Amino acid sequence: METVKIKVDVVSDTVCPWCFLGKLRLEEAINIAAKDISKAKVEVETIWHPYFLSADLLKKPSLSIPKSKVYLKRFKGNQGAVEAMVSQFKQLFKEHGVAYSFGGNISHTLHSHRLVEYARAKYGNDMANKVVHGMFVAYHCDQKTPSDIDTLKEVAAKVGLPLPEVESFLRSNEFVDTVLDDV
Repeated sequence: METVKIKVDVVSDTVCPWCFLGKLRLEEAINIAAKDISKAKVEVETIWHPYFLSADLLKKPSLSIPKSKVYLKRFKGNQGAVEAMVSQFKQLFKEHGVAYSFGGNISHTLHSHRLVEYARAKYGNDMANKVVHGMFVAYHCDQKTPSDIDTLKEVAAKVGLPLPEVESFLRSNEFVDTVLDDV
């Protein structure tokens, strides 16, 4: 049986709802392709690259702002537009079996991207993909703050990363330059 290898580079931020939907749709497409191509085995390698949806938050590392406030500002105070967006996201995520939540806070995402890079460097792209998914769920469904160390440790533990090693990593500056250079 022939093997078809596909490499997909994705530029994404863990607080971007469209990025999360894109990930869910990409996985769906990969599953469909794997079933439809009967004469070949499909291997897809997904490489995640960082993007800062709210780069200004990097300048204020301890700042954590309610999502509702951020979106209200982005929509120039138009509460109706925010409510329409939230309704649309809830419907789109529901189509993928995901319960989207608009609660919680937004913060910088440098450390979530560092954790993804750490997972890739130490354990490979499959583990990095699990971390990305875990961060998306933590933020978009469980209302967790992406810069919170406890959130990062919780995601790491859920995907099977060794917690003592992750705790040590999170106290370091490892992969800060790598992430910032890749943005």
